Amino acid sequence: QLTDALLESLKSCQNSTKIMFMFNTFNSLEKYRQAVGPQRCLFGFPGIWAIFEPDGSLIHFFSNWGVRTICTDGDWAALFSAAAIPCDVEPDMQSWLRSHAVFIVALLNTLAHSVAKKAPPTWGDAMHSARIAHEGFALVAKL
Repeated sequence: QLTDALLESLKSCQNSTKIMFMFNTFNSLEKYRQAVGPQRCLFGFPGIWAIFEPDGSLIHFFSNWGVRTICTDGDWAALFSAAAIPCDVEPDMQSWLRSHAVFIVALLNTLAHSVAKKAPPTWGDAMHSARIAHEGFALVAKL
């Protein structure tokens, strides 16, 4: 697995090196803490919007409203913010990532259904997504 190979490589970094993982996952973050050591393991999530243009070029911007970049470390949040990447501190990244995944699944369900039927979402579509979110958040609360 690519992740396992990457973790092996990161283990060889200097012990003073902080390692920030920035990805979306519902899985436990403990694997990453144990792999590189909890004292140097940080987590974050990028608040970035990106799309491919018809010519294949990628355009992007960092969000300063709604979902902003977040991370578990105040010094890194200040560094990102100083670099014009608005960033907030989220000490419980595990819960945030799981909640974000639930929200995105419910939202994408509505969008995918609307695209498939080539019509805007109905109240029934919204209620179905709300049930998906309810079940997902109930699962997060149990973890």
